[in-house]
Amino acid sequence: MRTFRRIRRSIAGLVLVLYLPGCYHYVTPKEMTPEAYIAAEQPDHIRVTLTDGTRQTLLQPSMSRGSLQGHVLVRGSNNFMRAGPPWAVLITSVQRLEVHKFDTWATVGLVFGGLALVGAAVGLGVFDAQFESSF
Repeated sequence: MRTFRRIRRSIAGLVLVLYLPGCYHYVTPKEMTPEAYIAAEQPDHIRVTLTDGTRQTLLQPSMSRGSLQGHVLVRGSNNFMRAGPPWAVLITSVQRLEVHKFDTWATVGLVFGGLALVGAAVGLGVFDAQFESSF
């Protein structure tokens, strides 16, 4: 009985962990330069990769005189993310710009996968109850 309970708890924990990041992904905007994208969409935060390989997540990005500006995303107390110090880089140093977007298909797959895991856990619970009642 305890083994099945642990399995069910493990499955429930796994499902919760999988749901957290599943609906959003970083994607590179197509057919727009970073300057045009920031001006048109005004995203809340972006992730940039520089030509030297450095990757930085910026909050409240903006463009000014050929520079990409924003606040560095930092982990504060209690693991909450918050705006850190200001940061700026020449736009010519930006190799790739990525934005955090909702992914419909990943969400659909995640929901159906979660439902399958919950169904399996319920099935194990039903089996567990039937097995115990026979003794």
